[in-house]
Amino acid sequence: MQLTFLGTGTSAGVPELGCTCNVCLSENPKDKRTRSSLLIETNDRKLLIDCGPDFRHQAIREGFSSVDALLLTHAHFDHIAGIEEMRPLTRHKALPVWCDTYVANQLKNRLAYCFQMTGTGYAAEMHLHEFDSSPFELLDLCIQPIRLMHHRLPIYGFRIDKLAYLTDFTEISEEELQKLEGVEYLIIESLRQTSHIAHISMPQALSLIGRIGAQQSWLIHMNHQFGLHDEIQDQLPENVTIAYDGLKVQID
Repeated sequence: MQLTFLGTGTSAGVPELGCTCNVCLSENPKDKRTRSSLLIETNDRKLLIDCGPDFRHQAIREGFSSVDALLLTHAHFDHIAGIEEMRPLTRHKALPVWCDTYVANQLKNRLAYCFQMTGTGYAAEMHLHEFDSSPFELLDLCIQPIRLMHHRLPIYGFRIDKLAYLTDFTEISEEELQKLEGVEYLIIESLRQTSHIAHISMPQALSLIGRIGAQQSWLIHMNHQFGLHDEIQDQLPENVTIAYDGLKVQID
């Protein structure tokens, strides 16, 4: 399984528009962060988790021109705004989009033409598939949804075999933590150094990493208040890596 971190930033990206802090002005490419999205490649098939407003740029940068399925965590703009950009990828094959019922209704309202005007040649052709908290099969992978709270909004992370992907959350119940038992690889958000009403901070992320016990973890969904990549990486345990845009990782 190959992981490509297409984007590792939060909703405003890094640099943040109009900001002149040392992170936003950094010349280190690892401090340039587009909106968070992950590409998983296995058995010659591609699974995309979230599709933000930077998707077109990310796909061109990484040189891929096909996606076999899209899996959505929630319906905030920075996680779904790139769906329209997938139109060229659906000309010869409809794209299955997997999400919960709330997200499906949001997509039908906000991107109705993608799901109602199929076969026209100018609208993306996508088929919605709804999931709940039960595991399901997708591209020969077993997907276990993990219920999270993004402040007051219920959303989902995912366990995919020995990999877990958790972004945009403040709370995870003990019941959901149990579903992560045995996870060896963890991708988890780490917005900034201090607390936030809708996202976990780096100290909270490190605490959860310790509880989950993965052998390797990557931090994602960071804003400019997270700090400079190289400086923060030097402070972290060996098994915790700050992900950056374009990072590729091979896992068993």
